Amino acid sequence: MRKSNTANADSNHSCRTLLGIATIATLCGCYYGDDAPVPVRFVSCWDTTLNAICDLESEDVNGDGRCDVQDCQGPAGSPGKNATAPVGVLAAFAGEVAPAGWMLCDGRELSRDQYAELFAVIGTLHGSGDDMTTFNLPDLRGRFLRGVDHGAGNDPDAESRVEAMPGGARGDAVGSLQSDSFRRHHHEYTRMVYDNNVDGVDSTVTHSGEHHLRGGHHTSAAGGNETRPINVSVNWIIRVHR
Repeated sequence: MRKSNTANADSNHSCRTLLGIATIATLCGCYYGDDAPVPVRFVSCWDTTLNAICDLESEDVNGDGRCDVQDCQGPAGSPGKNATAPVGVLAAFAGEVAPAGWMLCDGRELSRDQYAELFAVIGTLHGSGDDMTTFNLPDLRGRFLRGVDHGAGNDPDAESRVEAMPGGARGDAVGSLQSDSFRRHHHEYTRMVYDNNVDGVDSTVTHSGEHHLRGGHHTSAAGGNETRPINVSVNWIIRVHR
């Protein structure tokens, strides 16, 4: 089969024939087989009739009215799985500058009209902007992510979550913010008992209690500014348009 791709998204635009499988794979970026051990990149693009023309009736696999890389196919004509992340997807990024189509999750305000596709996905869950024409991106700077509980009880304090930005989501919902916490617990401490034994050996008594104990006894403070695991910094980025 001749491998080809479209020069633009117009449904009546002829294809350009491209030479080289590697070039085609880069442009099309399709995978197939959700259950495949290793996803196979690029099986065939949409020009299945070999006429270098977009045939909507036979080659518009996803039914969106155009022939493009979204219509890549798997074996025996089965729909392929497009490698392009959908708008609204978050990703951990190892670089400093977000790639094309993505932005850093820094809480910035965006136009609801200019980024209508993203606004349709996340709305004001992460902040309502000026309440009229803008909305906010998630602000994930220096923060970990946690799955929405959906009432499962895995996040016992889900309902007390607050909005991360003004106008954002609260409670057990995407975009809500939860402050840091340390689970209630007890510590043991050792109190020396001086019994004035002739042999000079003193005994010890171990107690279990909270940090501040009756009689003015307390354990020593230790630790840093927050509770955290060992970690490495990345940039969280979000897909803002295709």
